[in-house]
Amino acid sequence: GGGYSLETRLRERKSLQQFRVGLHYDDDFQTAILLNYTHRNLLLRNSKLSVDVAVGVNPRLWVEYTYDRDLIPSFRLLFRSHRFQPRIYVDREELAQKTYLDFSLSASLQSILVNHVLIGGGIQMEGIDLSASPNAMIFPESFYQNYLNTFGYLDLDLLDRGTFPNKGLHLTGNYRLITRVEDFGTEFEPSSVLDVRYLQVLPLWSGSSIYFRGSLLTTIGPDLDYPYNVFLGSMGENYINYIHPFIGYRFMELVGRNALVGGVDLNCQFLPNHYLIAKANYATLEGTF
Repeated sequence: GGGYSLETRLRERKSLQQFRVGLHYDDDFQTAILLNYTHRNLLLRNSKLSVDVAVGVNPRLWVEYTYDRDLIPSFRLLFRSHRFQPRIYVDREELAQKTYLDFSLSASLQSILVNHVLIGGGIQMEGIDLSASPNAMIFPESFYQNYLNTFGYLDLDLLDRGTFPNKGLHLTGNYRLITRVEDFGTEFEPSSVLDVRYLQVLPLWSGSSIYFRGSLLTTIGPDLDYPYNVFLGSMGENYINYIHPFIGYRFMELVGRNALVGGVDLNCQFLPNHYLIAKANYATLEGTF
């Protein structure tokens, strides 16, 4: 009754290791040489080790090991460290500059449901050092703190592709319970942050699309230490904790306890893989809703 015959030819990659080099610049973290080492099937089949290093004025390191088993809960181990120098603003005036340094180790289990939904949770140990020059007498004061955090997350990805999607929907939700630990195990009253982000992409004409974005970041419980506040500003990517991009303000210029952010992007493709992007955003940032 008719039909088709599909012939597929596969060439197995001989090497399970890759090394990449790149160059990056932005106003937030300045210039860096990017190094990546990837090793597949290390120790376990279907596993991957990825090491990302940024060498520059503000160095950072990500080491991630994942063991993927599809529907069966998969294992993920992540170590990360960042060093950068955020500025402290009061009423849009720069008053001081701090040096931020963190070390974080997390272990989690995650599972893929119905091919589009990722759900997971785990535990995180994090140490944060915030220091300043001796003459910078301004909040927050210099300190070093250790934290023991637990977290859970849900990721619904219906986008047609990962980079510059043309249609689809992406919804993520992250909840983290944050507990400060010091004096050989003494724990303070925990607090938590809920971080929900929404992206809807609608196609327009050939290769162009419009993005509708929305984010809710809210603190549940007592006020958290300065590094876990909600920060808005700049237009970079891959920020840590609750630093959220917001055009029209400088990196980490706005700080608060809760934030509701909305935005619209117009992506116009004028050549293959080349875009002009117009952005607009609006936010409410305050101590409490």
